[in-house]
Amino acid sequence: MRNVTIRKNGFFVTYALFGIALITMVGVTAGLIYKSNQQSESRSRLKEQLQSDAMFVLQQINNCVILRPGGNNRDANSYDTRFPAQTADKTVSGLTCPAIEETETPTNLWNGSSSVGTLKLKPPPARVGYSEWQYLNTTSATGVTGVRLFIEISDAQSSDSVALLNSLRMRTDMADYFPEPVKISPTPARLYSINLSPQ
Repeated sequence: MRNVTIRKNGFFVTYALFGIALITMVGVTAGLIYKSNQQSESRSRLKEQLQSDAMFVLQQINNCVILRPGGNNRDANSYDTRFPAQTADKTVSGLTCPAIEETETPTNLWNGSSSVGTLKLKPPPARVGYSEWQYLNTTSATGVTGVRLFIEISDAQSSDSVALLNSLRMRTDMADYFPEPVKISPTPARLYSINLSPQ
């Protein structure tokens, strides 16, 4: 009788352990699915932010040329003097719209003026894993000439960051501005816009 009780107890313990293991497996699987969904949602949100940031900066740069057709940035190294001259650190936050008259003080792209609008805007911040949007207006910069908007990947080894930028440029609303794949070399990896001023 005692052996039967021990066997029954062992049988119940085995099933109880099996049930606990099964519940644990279901919990871990659900957790992994949730984590994967969160990562996918976060990636999608970042892609939307980068797309929105790029279009916003491009619009501001183009506004300088459209609203100030006689502008001249008076920088001998510029590819096109109608566009803002690039800053020393290449960030878009310091860009100024070219002055029309030599005596006129150039207006910061984001502070507004009677010529380019009175709204005080902020340039987009750097997103996690990426630099701020940067800008070139040059005849020679590491093999890239013209008026270009670009972004760098902070972690050059991140294939996920490269893939995200490449998927961003393939969107129909971005393809005209960013037709080429991310340039991995020279490092850091960069996504360049087309030349905004084809001459």
